[in-house]
Amino acid sequence: MPPGRRRPMAPSRRCPTRSGRSTNAPSTSGRREPPRGRVRVATGDEGVPGAVRLALGVCALVASLGLGSPGRTALAAAGAPIVFLGDSITAGEGVPAEAAFPARLGAALGVPIVNAGRSGDTAARAIGRLTRDARRVQPRLVVVELGVNDVLDEHRPPDEVLRHLRTIVRRLRRDGVPVVLVHVARGDFGAPVYREGFRVIAREEGATLVEDFYAGLSTELLPDGLHPTAAGHARLAERLEPVLRTLLTLPAAPAR
Repeated sequence: MPPGRRRPMAPSRRCPTRSGRSTNAPSTSGRREPPRGRVRVATGDEGVPGAVRLALGVCALVASLGLGSPGRTALAAAGAPIVFLGDSITAGEGVPAEAAFPARLGAALGVPIVNAGRSGDTAARAIGRLTRDARRVQPRLVVVELGVNDVLDEHRPPDEVLRHLRTIVRRLRRDGVPVVLVHVARGDFGAPVYREGFRVIAREEGATLVEDFYAGLSTELLPDGLHPTAAGHARLAERLEPVLRTLLTLPAAPAR
């Protein structure tokens, strides 16, 4: 090499992060990068060190976050969150955040949770935020509690409400995400057309159905007839806990 000239540096291998910046990944001697959004699984006879294969897999997984591509939630690790998609009931209106049933379940199960409950939300509007609030975080499981406001506040027809609920469940199931569909059967939302509609959606889309979520709650636990007290949320968490433990293959809860 002529004097005074610097040896060109080998190009670094970098993988993109969610912020658009990049982080260094180990060089693999000219091996091609796996496609974005997919984790490439190297076989043992390719001569690639296990640590390098792991680093490549992590980079591809990081690159996939936030892309909203179907099927990617099958890659969700055991530490991925449970997402609770719902309205003011899920949001815990009238009680501290830690007293709402999603937070109670996260503490009881020892898993991270995302409370994507929004006061006044409907199944129709929740479709528009499904990717942002649920799919992009690659959830381990999603609990869907919606439809009350569609019926009791906006008086939407049953076929429309059920169609929107089906759309939500179908998109999540298409991503490979287990779904728990919760039916708060209050007032007109408890009519037979909705009870049967929830059963059909759960059966045809492969979701787990929790019927009549408020069964057994006294009027003292529902002072306005719809939003539970902190004690009411504790009862809801107790009802959902064994369902989630089964789906997540977690050990049974210790005796209380």
